[in-house]
Amino acid sequence: VTLYLVIFIVIFCNAEFGRGYIKNIASLITPRYKMAFSKLIIIVFMTVIIYALSALIVVCGCAIGKVPMTVDNPGGLIKMIVVGILMNISISAFVMMLFYVFRKSMPALISGIVYVTMGSILYTFLNLLLKAVFQSEKIDCTKFTNLGNMLTHVNASANTETYVRASIVAVVILAISMAITCLSLNKKDIK
Repeated sequence: VTLYLVIFIVIFCNAEFGRGYIKNIASLITPRYKMAFSKLIIIVFMTVIIYALSALIVVCGCAIGKVPMTVDNPGGLIKMIVVGILMNISISAFVMMLFYVFRKSMPALISGIVYVTMGSILYTFLNLLLKAVFQSEKIDCTKFTNLGNMLTHVNASANTETYVRASIVAVVILAISMAITCLSLNKKDIK
């Protein structure tokens, strides 16, 4: 899901830049931050739609393959989906920020794909490095990143503390990414 969102965000943000339409939009919208928030609203809808389609594909795949599908912890599953959507929105805002900072699709696309596909390797290396430097086994940087929480901590059997921590991390990254996006749009001339 996250990889599809990264690709969609870059294509979606690049649409106005491709034919110069961004000049018309940016000149009409006085506070340019409104453009960033309107894109964020579309990103939220697309994330929910992609999650719904993913769930539908899993259910249909189980029905077609006649594989019994049971949910042992429906409450945990719902929490996992809600926090997962929030974390994906946060990652999408980060990719959108990269696009508006670089003003090019390739750096944002490559950074997003590398983050999504190689994130667990990067976190493992960083954890090993931090454990060696600080001589502590309790250090775990995956708890404080979106992808780290997605890959290792947030699941249907996670406790409330894990869901709250993952949500706070996602909201902080979302807020920082949107702030940088808005500043980037207001400070740079649109070409």
